[in-house]
Amino acid sequence: MRHRTAQDGLLGRSGLAQQRQLIGEPKNAPELPIGRFLKSTSLGGNRVILDVRSKMITRAFLIFCAVGLVPIALGYGAMPSASLDALFGITVDTTNLTHIMRAVMGLYFAMVVIWLWGAFSRSMAGPALVACAVFMLGLAAGRLLSFVLDGMPHWLLIVYAVLEIVLGAVAVLLYQSRTRSDRALSAK
Repeated sequence: MRHRTAQDGLLGRSGLAQQRQLIGEPKNAPELPIGRFLKSTSLGGNRVILDVRSKMITRAFLIFCAVGLVPIALGYGAMPSASLDALFGITVDTTNLTHIMRAVMGLYFAMVVIWLWGAFSRSMAGPALVACAVFMLGLAAGRLLSFVLDGMPHWLLIVYAVLEIVLGAVAVLLYQSRTRSDRALSAK
């Protein structure tokens, strides 16, 4: 009995050669590390490729949301008297209102931390997607209520509402996809 090498993977040398022939690679072509990973799984290439792709999409989405929230957080809390007046014509002239805006900034930065943690930690990706969905859809619900009760605000706040609905829905869809994928993997 011959010992397996790193090149053999779980499929063995013959399985590797068969897969290379199927995808049109020469039998002795050099192999990239990701190719070894995909070929060494017992799930089959297509399912693993979809799982890797789904994780990459989730990571990119969470990073996108985190990066996008940073300037909004800073706009609300770094210098609220200057930024809120310049953007929305809101006069922040009391310590209490400044305090509230800086607390909102802290909450936003806490969300950024959770989303980045989920982007780079497999075990936190699901909770980060849930936190993103709740955060985005909660803000959107409050804005929609304000549209009905208070009328239309500044155009930028309407853009925020649209983005929150879209990003919240995407977070829900990614979470559902991840849950289905995790169930399929654990069933194997």
